[in-house]
Amino acid sequence: IGYSRDIGFRSSRQSCASSKQVESGCHRGYANPRYKAPLVVSCARARCLERLSQPHLRLRCAMTPTEFDNRVRTAMVEKPAWFKGIEPSVDLDAVTEVESELGCTLPTEFKHFAMNFGGGYFGGVNLSTLDEASGWYVLSRPAIKVDGKAMLVISDDEAGGYYGFARTNDGFDPAVLYVNPDDGGHREDAASSFFEFIEKFALNV
Repeated sequence: IGYSRDIGFRSSRQSCASSKQVESGCHRGYANPRYKAPLVVSCARARCLERLSQPHLRLRCAMTPTEFDNRVRTAMVEKPAWFKGIEPSVDLDAVTEVESELGCTLPTEFKHFAMNFGGGYFGGVNLSTLDEASGWYVLSRPAIKVDGKAMLVISDDEAGGYYGFARTNDGFDPAVLYVNPDDGGHREDAASSFFEFIEKFALNV
């Protein structure tokens, strides 16, 4: 699976015989609006959605930082085309600056990823970065509210839905939430942690 700037969307090598238009709220549409490409649903991404609800995958995704790093680096070596659109990692100063702007600390796993891998197009998703100069800068993402509080958007499905961390009284919930304002505010739990989100949505495609 790869991203093409010519056609502007991600698709499986073994795509559906007849791709269909993405309906509002569907997680599996993946088109880049910058290139005005059609939204399509791939069989691979549809199967991925089914796998996400299976409990044994949640257990498999509970990883230590070292296990996570090894998993990601292995994927980057085995599938280099998936990671051609990534943006550089950041240093602690960038993390501190974002946390200062937000007035609270970021989820630990998200910070770890930002400082070790970066963001941008990463496997099967796009990811916010902590680099202010990036087009994926986390503080430049749309303002999405959950229960009256601003959600920190870390990704979107490019079909109207957003993934992020819900604000709590003392920071952010480490679980990743999916919200689609264009689908009546539809929301659901996407992953119990950021590492799990990467495993399921970025690497498991």
